[in-house]
Amino acid sequence: MDLISNLPLHIIHKIMSYLSTRELAQTNLLSRKWKNNIRPTFPIFIFNQLDLGKDLPYFCPRILFKYHPEKFTESVEDFRKFVDSTLDQFCDRDEMKLRMQKFKLVIGITSNLESWYPLVDKWIGLALEHQVKNLNLHFQIFQNGKYPLPETVFLAKSINILKLYGCKLLLPSSNYAFKFHSLTKLKLEKVILDEQMIQKLTSNSPLLEDIDIVHCWGFAYCHVPNLPKLRTFAISSPVEDLTSIKIAAPNLRHCRLNLFDIKNPPYRISLAESCHLRILDLTGNLIADRDFDYLISKFTLLEELVVLSCKSLRKVTISSQTLKLLDIRECLLEAIHIDAPNLLEFFLFNYGKIPMASINIPCPWDISFEGSNDNVDTLWYLKLRKFLETSSPIEWLSIDIMVYEHSFNLEEFRQNSPPPPREIQELHLTVVIPESEYAAVLDAYFSVCHPKTLSLPTHHGDNERSNFYMWVYETLVNGDTYCCSCSNVKCWRHYLKDIKLESFHGKVAPPDSGEWKNEWRNLPEGTVGFALEWCFDVEND
Repeated sequence: MDLISNLPLHIIHKIMSYLSTRELAQTNLLSRKWKNNIRPTFPIFIFNQLDLGKDLPYFCPRILFKYHPEKFTESVEDFRKFVDSTLDQFCDRDEMKLRMQKFKLVIGITSNLESWYPLVDKWIGLALEHQVKNLNLHFQIFQNGKYPLPETVFLAKSINILKLYGCKLLLPSSNYAFKFHSLTKLKLEKVILDEQMIQKLTSNSPLLEDIDIVHCWGFAYCHVPNLPKLRTFAISSPVEDLTSIKIAAPNLRHCRLNLFDIKNPPYRISLAESCHLRILDLTGNLIADRDFDYLISKFTLLEELVVLSCKSLRKVTISSQTLKLLDIRECLLEAIHIDAPNLLEFFLFNYGKIPMASINIPCPWDISFEGSNDNVDTLWYLKLRKFLETSSPIEWLSIDIMVYEHSFNLEEFRQNSPPPPREIQELHLTVVIPESEYAAVLDAYFSVCHPKTLSLPTHHGDNERSNFYMWVYETLVNGDTYCCSCSNVKCWRHYLKDIKLESFHGKVAPPDSGEWKNEWRNLPEGTVGFALEWCFDVEND
């Protein structure tokens, strides 16, 4: 007995909203009522050209057009007929005054662009006539050019979610063409638009809560006018010469500026009115020291701060009672001063120099340094040791060194940095150095710290790295405690009590396995972990 068909229509539509496009099409087989009345009135439309090619191997409009043009033509015609017939069935019931909840169109156009534009305009026009709420248009056009979005879209008062991919937005001739009075979410991806279009789209959308601009171009600055309800703003763009970013949103909570390709910091980043900001993500060469300090000082409620690849930033000073997460990566910092007594997570990945530091945080650290382009010598290790002395417990210390000029003088280090070394949870070493410096590198790091776990990456077929890691393993296992019998200060060999081969990719390996050692060069890429047990009650002679 068909009980579902007796439910109210809006409940049936709610159930149908969880079905895929193919499953929806199959409901026509249930009964005449479903085929003639229920299915045609369903207000959610998802037309994806890729769905019609799932029976073809590696279906993609571009590939199909290139290698199987006859099948491509057939699939395009099938798709056009499917969209036309589905929309016609819905629109023929005007007496019911049906409204569209969602209209999503995903289409790949490889040729004859102009012939497609009127057809797509018609489909969008039908959606707008039926007061569509969620409009999602995705165009993959494999020729030069972009689909120009019709001006009628900007007059749609009913739209509350607008997502556009692969089109261009041209400024309408009339200043009254923007009526997004219900728009709450706007996402633009691979869209061409200028500065005026950004302002027009946002200034005429007073209910906007979420703006996401992804890999769009055509604008030199991005200014968003006063939007009292805006909670999230994100921009990820290949624009190289962005001059300024200005967001006027007093209730903004989350801001993500992801501009990897920018050459120089913008003339201005203004978020001054966003005093309730909780999450800030800055990616790219966006800001210099003075502007960074001024910007961060305005956000007294900030809880998460991420700074990535900001090469102009040399000094970071942060004082916050609310900050919970701080993540600074791929920068060239020379100094870092942090006072965040409630911080829960701290990540730092710095290129080149070991920065000067004064850090007051309670949480463990996750630290990475890369010394590939720097002179790695005794002074470098002394600075590393001094940096670690300022820290809370260290969960992870990663060192990536790829140099051919390396020097370390153990006696000089001892004179300037008395023992014992800093205890840390895990040391991850990636090292490419001359064989003559193997012993110096191991002395250096075990003079700086004593890790509970030593992690060494494996590189299949990379003999240079494999030789170093095999040497490290043999040296640790066959340590010589007579190395400094005449010294009042013992080296790390006297404190290393035991070593075990702990894991490879989480799988426990047999300790001291000769077979494993011989097969090091053939191991797949991954990480080998050694458990180190240290003893600190060794008496000096």
